[in-house]
Amino acid sequence: MSIAGRDAQRQTAVGQLTQSEQAPAGVDPATPSPARMYDYMLSGKHNFQSDRDAVERFRAQLPDLGDAAWANRAFHQRAARWLAAERGIRQFIDLGSGLPIQGNTHEIVQAVAPAARVVYVDHDPMLLAYADELLTADGSTAVIQADLRDPGSLLSAPGLRALIDFDEPAGLNDQAGRVVTHVGSWWAEDPAAADSDGSRALYCGVARRP
Repeated sequence: MSIAGRDAQRQTAVGQLTQSEQAPAGVDPATPSPARMYDYMLSGKHNFQSDRDAVERFRAQLPDLGDAAWANRAFHQRAARWLAAERGIRQFIDLGSGLPIQGNTHEIVQAVAPAARVVYVDHDPMLLAYADELLTADGSTAVIQADLRDPGSLLSAPGLRALIDFDEPAGLNDQAGRVVTHVGSWWAEDPAAADSDGSRALYCGVARRP
């Protein structure tokens, strides 16, 4: 079965949110959100009708959109596993992490390095609403709602500082290519934090061939 076929099959089996359901504080279910749209493309359950409609409008112009989303997700998982297993990185900042879904970063890296720590960062308030799905009992993960246009606030967030030691190598993950344009301001704000010896930046995006 193709990725697109698997995508369609899973879509029918997963019950998404409806606008009649209570939306978390700060969430407008009538306005599409990139995080919720990506969730829908990956057959997640944390999306509303407005998100599904927006994705289908994109899909009408980009028929391989579902395949691209699954390929993007698979690359992120392979790369995160490689950083933990082959480069010995034990702490990760997952920028633009999106919403919880099977195969989250901490599940991938802790499978090969149980002591690995992961901080999830996203601007979408939906992330906090479903943070319990990303928080581990041993406290090795944290969830932060932050805006990368204000890197100082992110770098000083207690949840990030509690898990990330900037004197050690870190993995900086931008799994969906949504935030790479702000990395420059991050480095300018605190270059020592972003350039610890052995740190790696992971960028994965989707492009359409001419």
